[in-house]
Amino acid sequence: MPSPVRLLGWLCIAIISVVGSSPAWAGPTQPPDLGVMRATPEDTEELLVFLEPGADAQRFAREHGLKVKHALRSSPNIFVLSADSAKAARQLHDTHRLGGHARAVYLNQRTRYVRMAFVPNDPYFHKNTPSTGWPGQWHLVNEYVSGLDARVQGAWNRDITGSGAIIGIVDDSLEAAHPDLSPNYISADSWDFGQNDGDPSPVYTDDKHGVSTSGVAGARGGNGIGVTGAAPYAGLAGLRVDFVYQTTQMFVDATLYHSSGTNTNIKVKNHSYGLTDPYILTSSEVSALSTSTSAGTIHCFAAGNESDDCNTRDLQKSPDSITVAAMGSNGKYSSYTNFGACVTVTAPSSSSGYFGIITTDRTGTGGYNGPDSFPDTDYTAAFGGTSSATPLVAGVMALGKQAQPALNTRFAKHVLALTSDIVDPGDTSQQSGGGWITNAAGYHFNANYGFGLVDADQFTSVAAQYEDVSALTTEDSGTVIVNASVPDNSTTGVSRSFILSSTTTLEEVLVYVKATHTKRGDLEAWLTSPSGTTGRVFSRDSGDTGTSINWTFTSNQFWGENPAGTWTLNVRDVVSLNTGTWNEYRVTARMGRLVGGFGPPAILIQPADRTIASGAAASFHVEVAGALPLSYRWQKDGVDLVDDARVSGSATDTLHINNCDSIDDGQYRCVATNSEGTATSSAATLTVNLPQWQCLANASFEGGFVSGVGQSWIQYNVAGSVNCDSSTDAHGGSFSQQVQSANSSNTGGVYQRVSVVPGEQYTFTAWIKTSSSSVMEGCLGVDPSGGTDWNSVPAECKDSTSSTTWSMQAVTVTATAGQVTVFLHARSTKVNSGGYVYFDDVTPDCSVVMPIISQQPIGQSVCPGDMTMFAVSATGQAPLTYQWQKNGADLSEGGHYAGTSTATLIVSDVDAGDVAAYRCLVANGYGSVTSDEASLSLLASTLVTQQPASQSLCAGGTVHLSVSASGEGVVTYQWQKNGVDLVDDTRVSGTTTASLTIGDSQPEDSGNYRCVATADCGVAASEVAVLSIQPYIGPDIDGDCDVDNSDFGLFDGCLSGPDVPPQPGCENRDFDADSDVDQADFGMLQGCLTGTNKV
Repeated sequence: MPSPVRLLGWLCIAIISVVGSSPAWAGPTQPPDLGVMRATPEDTEELLVFLEPGADAQRFAREHGLKVKHALRSSPNIFVLSADSAKAARQLHDTHRLGGHARAVYLNQRTRYVRMAFVPNDPYFHKNTPSTGWPGQWHLVNEYVSGLDARVQGAWNRDITGSGAIIGIVDDSLEAAHPDLSPNYISADSWDFGQNDGDPSPVYTDDKHGVSTSGVAGARGGNGIGVTGAAPYAGLAGLRVDFVYQTTQMFVDATLYHSSGTNTNIKVKNHSYGLTDPYILTSSEVSALSTSTSAGTIHCFAAGNESDDCNTRDLQKSPDSITVAAMGSNGKYSSYTNFGACVTVTAPSSSSGYFGIITTDRTGTGGYNGPDSFPDTDYTAAFGGTSSATPLVAGVMALGKQAQPALNTRFAKHVLALTSDIVDPGDTSQQSGGGWITNAAGYHFNANYGFGLVDADQFTSVAAQYEDVSALTTEDSGTVIVNASVPDNSTTGVSRSFILSSTTTLEEVLVYVKATHTKRGDLEAWLTSPSGTTGRVFSRDSGDTGTSINWTFTSNQFWGENPAGTWTLNVRDVVSLNTGTWNEYRVTARMGRLVGGFGPPAILIQPADRTIASGAAASFHVEVAGALPLSYRWQKDGVDLVDDARVSGSATDTLHINNCDSIDDGQYRCVATNSEGTATSSAATLTVNLPQWQCLANASFEGGFVSGVGQSWIQYNVAGSVNCDSSTDAHGGSFSQQVQSANSSNTGGVYQRVSVVPGEQYTFTAWIKTSSSSVMEGCLGVDPSGGTDWNSVPAECKDSTSSTTWSMQAVTVTATAGQVTVFLHARSTKVNSGGYVYFDDVTPDCSVVMPIISQQPIGQSVCPGDMTMFAVSATGQAPLTYQWQKNGADLSEGGHYAGTSTATLIVSDVDAGDVAAYRCLVANGYGSVTSDEASLSLLASTLVTQQPASQSLCAGGTVHLSVSASGEGVVTYQWQKNGVDLVDDTRVSGTTTASLTIGDSQPEDSGNYRCVATADCGVAASEVAVLSIQPYIGPDIDGDCDVDNSDFGLFDGCLSGPDVPPQPGCENRDFDADSDVDQADFGMLQGCLTGTNKV
């Protein structure tokens, strides 16, 4: 097995397992039970007296030397009576001297009840502790930006602390004796799979990562020391893996331990580790993960810290894992975090230039204490990476297990999809896969964040409202052979469609792709659902030079949608030069839904507005919690819907409408009902976009006749009936539309609706003639509101003729809706007389069908080498053509540019030559329009502007190396020696600044030094400075790194002769160590002579 690496710093991830063995352990000390007093109640001078009904309270009080204070609002027979003192009240109570009409007497004490909520008193929890400038545990409760955290406070306020759950930490260690971990540590569920013993504590100097992940997940809170974990009363089980001598067996064993077979104590496990290379199969670990997940354990995996697509990592893309990305304290995805369609959720962690995470560290001076200046060496403020984000989510899962013991991985994913929050709503980075999308089921997703920022308060609340998740069902496309060449450097790519028939709510969609390519990193795949949601399956990777893909990817982007209908999978090569073939694919839909609950219905996910093209399908979805059984009824504009040829699911949680037209425009809502009540969702608007201008179909009546009526024309009768047929008496071509009216009691004709832009003016013309000018009349009419009732057409919107020769009639209207209706109307003007009216060449005035740009391109500022996009949206008579221009000149495909003749221009590998103004020319057969210009600007590259200088010094001297760097945003520094990061210690300082200092330099400090500068637009390394530290040699008596006349002078005064001991202070002149200073020593001095200032 390839060796997984602990993602230290940026690359750390951690594993949390809720372990369970036979309960020799009863769990960590629990919070006080609800209602328990926290201190002894204090007596007062008052008594609480229960009198017999009808008794006189005032008389009773006088008889016993008491005063009436007041009666209880809940009963007219219970009174608070006052004695002279608390002591007197106690004596009356204890001696039972209140008889007579008193049924019972109690002391009215000052009580010490407290609200049952976990409130951390841990000294490093709040900001500016232990001193000003430290961030506190902002990832749990952010005291800088409210809500930019894991929202644990709401759960804690309900005393949801992880009590009863055990978190298994699969990592390099868990320090069992750490004072902030030991109260929650569960030895019976812990094991060291490297040393094969029951103690998961650190073994090697570098074992520290798991100590910190343990603290993030479940450090004991409320104990007055250090920090608190997300689940402060959860149990912690250490599942140590030996990362120095790791084997497949260790990871398999740790994954299954106490979460499979007969012992399933551990219900949550945290895995903050992973592989850094793509497309490496870890079949045995994946199999163990599946087994453990099936047994009910929730496994949280870190997405990784390489800024790569984690859908190419075997464990992270497994549907059996909850994959966690990281967000910095600035509210944006962390500078290192992996991304992808398989990401489930995001949690707060470190990010370059922003806060780190304060958590437990190895006690004493070990652990992260080198690079970390946190004053308490048992803790660190330098932890981070997805290694920290993941145990935070694992802690939230433990909170969820307390709130809903039935919680498992699929259950948890459904709840995360419902409750996670959008952050960084403006994110349109390349990694995001197009930014935030809201799918047809109303779920939001972004490849940088998954379903969003974890919300422990909502997660635990919603989890408790459901009972379980339905059994998993699947449907797949079967293996489909493609064997098609993928066009090079083209966003068009190759597409294949397939049909699924299941209607159960979607969970993940698994996409198997097999392809061969001279550089597979050039490839991307995109999937479009029947509801029109499009999501990227995997992203290009410029650093991946592999030549084949044989991999199953996972996508969460279609969660909750109805899978029934036609899907389209697109594979594209978005970078020039390399080529390849898409061989085959198979797509599997995983399906299931939350079930159960209690109480009246509660709408958790509202239906989302939908805007679709004419002829497409639309779906609306609600998520409802409440007692079973739940019934559903969808309504359009307040009227109940029923299933028909186009509508399905009207009595389920998902409504599906096929082949939509403008008649489907309206407000859709769902009414959910159970035995305890009814809830009505908010209304979602369906907008069906017909072509914004549609010339009349078959307006010359050439062919296409159905039952005598021209294609797209509909016959209508106003009075009696008319006969519609074709005629060879034509104005142009071979046919016209003929309408026969037998007499004045018969009137009618044909109509056709045309899509228009409301508020625009349109002119329609028609050529008309009659069979008799004295009997027949033909009329062109247009209803500007799109109605189909001839009698409702305004008089000013009609133009008629009785001519027996072809004459053109014209009507101009201003549209008041998205459609207007064109009528061709015939009538007889005499009783008992009839004839014919002929209509031909019905033509709209197409002067307004030229393109209209509805969305302008937006200016972009990007880093050198990044990709960006410009997009326009336009309406008008199809087909529309697009031509992107740069500084007014047409662009063509190739180089940095793709999509130059589409609605979206992609600029790849941006450099200074791409800085320009971009616009799009949109045209059709009626004209053209040019978009606004959008500027592309280049952010500053990260550059080292002053290089460090090589140095040669004598041992013991002080080394100073410095650089200067510039870049976009905040520039950070990291000094390296021989390519390895340096950390501050007793001699070395400034390792993360622009100036490095090494005191008391020694020969072992010699080496190649450089500084790596990091800013928003990447990394720049300085030139190498060679440091040479010369060792001290005996003949250099004055220690100035040379052997010259001054050393001869110092030697001469110490000559003693053979076998004569050296004078006091001259011992260091005895170079040959023979206990004298003589000619032999002088010879050695002479042989080392270099001259002044020469080493």
